[in-house]
Amino acid sequence: MTTMHIWFSRRCSTGFDLFAHAGCPVGNAIHIMKTKITSIKTLLIVASLLAAFAGASRAAEVKENWEKHCQKCHGADGKGQTKMGRQSGVKDYTDPKVQAELKDENAIKIIKEGIVEKDKKKMDPYKEKLTDEEIKALIAYIRAFKK
Repeated sequence: MTTMHIWFSRRCSTGFDLFAHAGCPVGNAIHIMKTKITSIKTLLIVASLLAAFAGASRAAEVKENWEKHCQKCHGADGKGQTKMGRQSGVKDYTDPKVQAELKDENAIKIIKEGIVEKDKKKMDPYKEKLTDEEIKALIAYIRAFKK
């Protein structure tokens, strides 16, 4: 009994390399696949760079919003140890218990509508100054203060 050996050739019937010759159906298919894979890789790289840039841009925007609208009372560190924060009785956002009690829906409402107690404004409303997306980003920023 003899053993048959089948040798695979990279060459098509015209004698050109299958991977380089677009006239050969197999070579053409391989060339198309390589081109599509390269295109997909390029798109993924561009998409990840854009996402990273957008994420960095959003992070800068939320920090800027915090500094502009929140920091004077809540402090740069979220502890509320500012003159206005102590007067208003703001909570320490680094405290895990405070974080656990803070519900996103309630935080959204407070940021949009502000806080008024005994006819005294304790926090300005920001529904006219911040978009819903910016408010949600601020809540995520607050969550990052948790120890």
